[in-house]
Amino acid sequence: MSNNLKNEKMNAKNTKKIAQLNQQILDLNDQIESLKMQIYFHEMENENDMDVKTMELYVSPMRERNLDKFGHASDQCICCGKMMNQTDEKFVHMGVDWLAYNTDETTRIDGFDFITGTDTETQGFHRIGNDCAKKMNGFTFTYKH
Repeated sequence: MSNNLKNEKMNAKNTKKIAQLNQQILDLNDQIESLKMQIYFHEMENENDMDVKTMELYVSPMRERNLDKFGHASDQCICCGKMMNQTDEKFVHMGVDWLAYNTDETTRIDGFDFITGTDTETQGFHRIGNDCAKKMNGFTFTYKH
């Protein structure tokens, strides 16, 4: 057998072994990330100073009419669909479960943002008008630009 053929066979064998090792590394990284998440959630369960509460989002009976009238836009109240001024500064913090949360803190884990004290990913902050904010008392946040 020629040296070139031997080298090609050895290279093919090494390439296969490297691919297997790379897959093992990826699997181990996945396991590490999973363990990090488990540790975080376990710590959150044991943390007594965080009293995170949830509330269903108030939905105004006028919401559908306003959405038909104005369409969907980023500068409108999430509850009633009314257009808002840029100076309106109230927001509600929503989870991916479409519940409002009484905290504006988030924790970033492995590229995902969770509502601090929970195992729920944040959906972010949505504008809320003054009238609707009264119905979400304790679940709104004011931000200055």
